[in-house]
Amino acid sequence: MRTLLAEHCAQQHWTDEHAIAKFAGKEQWAGKIMARLTQMIDRPVERVIEIGSAQGLTLIALNRMGYEAYGVEPWEPAVEQAQRLADSMQATIRIERGTAERMRYPDSFADCVIALSVMEHVKDLDGA
Repeated sequence: MRTLLAEHCAQQHWTDEHAIAKFAGKEQWAGKIMARLTQMIDRPVERVIEIGSAQGLTLIALNRMGYEAYGVEPWEPAVEQAQRLADSMQATIRIERGTAERMRYPDSFADCVIALSVMEHVKDLDGA
């Protein structure tokens, strides 16, 4: 069962217009999450990595809140859409194709890592 779930790749097919329509809710959600997380972290939070970034809406919201937003997403069409949406919304994000197990960032790179609804896709929990 674990292997079947790990091999599943989220593939939401959203038009850019649909993604933009979802943005207000994602921006509100990201604000609430970061307010909670920053209370738990004992240093200023400037750089955030999101694992499983999908269409990049959380990254765009994070950037608009003043964070350096980095993302990792295994599905290439979502990576492309995320960059396209960020460009159209004048946000600066850095998103690349990858997985939790194979990120190019060193352990101390980010002040905060967000990974929601992704653990069921991880093949190597120890490596993530």
